[in-house]
Amino acid sequence: MGEPIREFESHRFRQSKPPAHQGATWEGAINVRTTRPSAASQQGDHHSTHMPNIAAVLKDEIARVARKTVRNDIDALKKALSGQRAQITQLKRLVQAQQRSLAASAKASARSRPEAAAAEEAGTGAEGLRFSATRLAAQRKRLGLSAQDFGRLVGATGQSIYAWEAGKTRPSAAKLKAIASLRQIGKRELTARLAALG
Repeated sequence: MGEPIREFESHRFRQSKPPAHQGATWEGAINVRTTRPSAASQQGDHHSTHMPNIAAVLKDEIARVARKTVRNDIDALKKALSGQRAQITQLKRLVQAQQRSLAASAKASARSRPEAAAAEEAGTGAEGLRFSATRLAAQRKRLGLSAQDFGRLVGATGQSIYAWEAGKTRPSAAKLKAIASLRQIGKRELTARLAALG
């Protein structure tokens, strides 16, 4: 059994072996086919070596752009906040200045109000008589007299009495004496005087 098998294998080898003048080419083709990688394997190796690098580069670039965008936004917000703080500080200063001005005006008004009221309401007439428009109106109201009747007692018209009480005009020295004379009399005497005047 051993001899026939060895003869069959040697015979098959001789049939498959090329002629002597084609031996080098045949062996070279075998070497080329066994050593040269296919295009598919080369493409696979190319993708396997370069794809991870491209992904890493893209990831780094996206992160860099995102950091730059965030940094620019933060810088813009800082500038806006700084400007708003400056405006707030300026507004505070304006408010404080307005408050000081109002306080000074209120003090000046408080000081000048009594003086103005005294100058408006009181005046010096003949023989040191003083005139006050508000006191005149209060006196007429206390006596229960109309402007017309009060004017008859002091020798003036009702319109003149209204003008004196409004501070538009002032009575003369003679009228001041007549007004002063009415301060010490009562309603009964006033009624008698009006009756005497008709």
